[in-house]
Amino acid sequence: MNVIRRIEVLWLALALLPGPALGQVKIGRVAGAPGSLAVSAGVAFQASGNTGYLSNPGSGLIQKFRTTTGEVLASLQLAPGVGSITLSPDERTLAVVGVSAQKVYLVNTADLTVKKELTVVGSGYTGRSNIVITSDNRTVMIADPPRNGIEVFNIADGSYDRLIPAGLNPTILTLTLTPKGEERMGVLASGKFSDDEKSVHVIDTRTLAVVETRVLSATTESFNNVQFGGDGRNQYLIVPAYDSNSLQILTLNGSGVLASRASGGKGPSKILTSPNGRYLAVINATSKSVVLLSVPELFVVRDIPLSDSDFTVDTTLAFSPDSRTLFIPSLNTGEVILYDVEGGAIKKRVAVGERPVSVSVGGDGAIAASVNTGSNDLALVAVSPLPLYVPHLVQSATDYSGIAIANFSAEQANVALAARDNAGKMLAGTANPVIVTVAPGKQVSMVTAQIFGFNAGATLAGWVEAYTLASGVGILYLSGNNAQTQLDGFLSSGAAAKMLSFSRITEGVSMFGSATSTEILIVNPSDTPANLTSRLYGNNLEGIGKLLSQVTRVMEPHGRVQGRISTLHSDVAYPLGQ
Repeated sequence: MNVIRRIEVLWLALALLPGPALGQVKIGRVAGAPGSLAVSAGVAFQASGNTGYLSNPGSGLIQKFRTTTGEVLASLQLAPGVGSITLSPDERTLAVVGVSAQKVYLVNTADLTVKKELTVVGSGYTGRSNIVITSDNRTVMIADPPRNGIEVFNIADGSYDRLIPAGLNPTILTLTLTPKGEERMGVLASGKFSDDEKSVHVIDTRTLAVVETRVLSATTESFNNVQFGGDGRNQYLIVPAYDSNSLQILTLNGSGVLASRASGGKGPSKILTSPNGRYLAVINATSKSVVLLSVPELFVVRDIPLSDSDFTVDTTLAFSPDSRTLFIPSLNTGEVILYDVEGGAIKKRVAVGERPVSVSVGGDGAIAASVNTGSNDLALVAVSPLPLYVPHLVQSATDYSGIAIANFSAEQANVALAARDNAGKMLAGTANPVIVTVAPGKQVSMVTAQIFGFNAGATLAGWVEAYTLASGVGILYLSGNNAQTQLDGFLSSGAAAKMLSFSRITEGVSMFGSATSTEILIVNPSDTPANLTSRLYGNNLEGIGKLLSQVTRVMEPHGRVQGRISTLHSDVAYPLGQ
């Protein structure tokens, strides 16, 4: 008689921390083909509604996509050579820079149709030109480098309003609110030639007039941008100077340069202030480093070691909405690096594709999107996905494992799966990790060899991590033998805990013509090692519920402890049935 094994499963969270680690993963993608993505590709997210927008410079396509999966919901064909995009504050209008066509397109977000085409004679928008829509949803503003100013259009009727003079060769615009609630826009005019005057201008978006101008002594470039900072009472403008490796702090409503600080490296290109206003992130493109500085003092708080990473002068960073995570695209390693701002450590490297150049984060912080110019796609990284762990994967000449994924939600769902061995390493397959897409109300079921492309002749043992952003996804996993005399199955779970117990252990007891056995599977889903202490209690001559054995071991990140009780606690006399 064949005895069906009973597999008991114990989940282990990361020891020494208040909760389980989050498994940031690539959850979806938007393909760049048939066009080609470039540094100038634009990404925008709605604050809610699971919707994003992507501009494709190579094809001229504007795509509306589902942020949790990358599913394209609608497309608009414009002339090739589009660039930056931005959403109006009311999210009804998407503004698109047409670099080749020298137009600004106003697009209805509901049905992705063009409402207005804005043009001005003699304009020269570039791939670095970004669009600003004022908070009252009335005005569109874009830098026009050849005309040495900022073009202003009315959203309501698409009419041209004016050119605001703003130095020589203005490029990137930055919006902010003052402590008094006034909306201001900063713009850096880097000049066309090395001996041209470099200047910074601050524009009042209500009066559409320049209210501050500063002439700079340090040399800046057209890819440099400006950021605002302050201490609650005073407000400052921070300007990176690529050629002099410095940052300048300029007073607003004051005079001159308040201070100059070293950038923490060589070749500061793009800078970014955190949403909470406490930090300034600086990319030093020449020295290939990223530095976090305090605001407004600009003293180095964190020097982020990224010796294996590379950047371009147009590489852009992103903060999470809560300012706790800095997202850094690593051009040569094909990763987005998640840096813990408060903890001062890299907490995750997520493989996204080839040559990532920019990162954008959704308003709710659930998704980080990476434009990858090498693999020609937009990778969607789930920042806090829902985990579902499958602790038992087996493949041999006699045994197999299967996984069934059901999607009970009303929208398409993506599930990222990663198969690992007991040491936490990826099992060799043609697609590991892999993303499985499940239609609403449907299910997908396959053996693990089909999912991950394992060699059919390979003997494998391990477990599977699953992550999704869809709350209505369930996973059933099975293990059986090819002779069809044995089949086990359980629902996967994302639960984790530090203290767990089994109510019954039986090992080596004669029953139904064979000896019983209990197999324990323990997984560590975190990115760091975990200490595991297991205690085996039972009845002996000394009494009931006595401690029979205690074993402590270290579990590798994403590793697994697996074995029969007699192997895990080898210092106990068996059989044991109580």
